[in-house]
Amino acid sequence: MKQFQSIEKLDEAALYVLELVSGLSILLLTFGLIASMASPSSENNTSAREGSPKEGRNWLSSSR
Repeated sequence: MKQFQSIEKLDEAALYVLELVSGLSILLLTFGLIASMASPSSENNTSAREGSPKEGRNWLSSSR
């Protein structure tokens, strides 16, 4: 409608901004997931996964 051209422009601008923010948040979440999976601290916790949890705690306390 020709009556509401300014409102339509504002509506389209708001839609584009929301789509941009949504895409950016997806990219940041993806980057965070990849960074957390590539973290070297996750590789050092293998002793707690092997055997019982008690064995893992004994191994950690004996290494001090």
